[in-house]
Amino acid sequence: MATLYRLNFLAALLLLAATGPAAGGEFADGTGFSITYPDEWVALRNDQLGDLRKLLPTDFTEWVRRNNLDLKRIEVLIVCPGRGEFFDSLNLIIDDHQVPLTDKAIGQVADELIGVYAKMGVTVEDFRARADRVGPRDAVVIDFTSRFPDDPLLYRHRQVLIPGGGRTYIVTCSSTAAAFDQHAAAFDAMLASVKAPPPAGKPFPMDGVVRIVLFAVVFAIAGGVARAAGTIVSYLRTRRRGAEE
Repeated sequence: MATLYRLNFLAALLLLAATGPAAGGEFADGTGFSITYPDEWVALRNDQLGDLRKLLPTDFTEWVRRNNLDLKRIEVLIVCPGRGEFFDSLNLIIDDHQVPLTDKAIGQVADELIGVYAKMGVTVEDFRARADRVGPRDAVVIDFTSRFPDDPLLYRHRQVLIPGGGRTYIVTCSSTAAAFDQHAAAFDAMLASVKAPPPAGKPFPMDGVVRIVLFAVVFAIAGGVARAAGTIVSYLRTRRRGAEE
């Protein structure tokens, strides 16, 4: 099933890649958030991903519908093209509630996330959630590995929840467990480059963003979307070289 998902996403993304992704540079949204990424990484913005909801595999579409989620929530997918079973990626989701940074709130989201993953049949290990510094900002940092049903790969994730401007900026880094350390420096550099508005207003209970945090990981894994995006980058670069010759 996982292989079929990857093929479906590849076909869908090839149809949506006509505008071409941006390689290396800075992504900025309209709320004051920005992040820089290395030259070999490629950013696919929201307008290049939104129509995928019409082409998603049925199982994933149903899961998204049941949880009142939408691919429009993905502001950007930043992917490292390469070879292998999975391409490393970083994605951003913005939630309209600002999370607190208290030990109680962080413990709550940890317990709820582990419980939801278990109900989905996802095996989660080495789970750690803590308050930490990310660049100049205080944030919630979540590290863990995951194994999804019908997918032989073991994945590793780092999620950073940054409160700012009355919102929460959820940045999710995903790779296979075997390859994560190879791109750890790139992930760390991108996270350190993040700029976001300062916290404002009253924090919202952490349980309000549990599903969004979960969705960020499922988006990165379900169907191998990061791998498909990486294949598109190679396709576009080949096409451009052909046009220039």
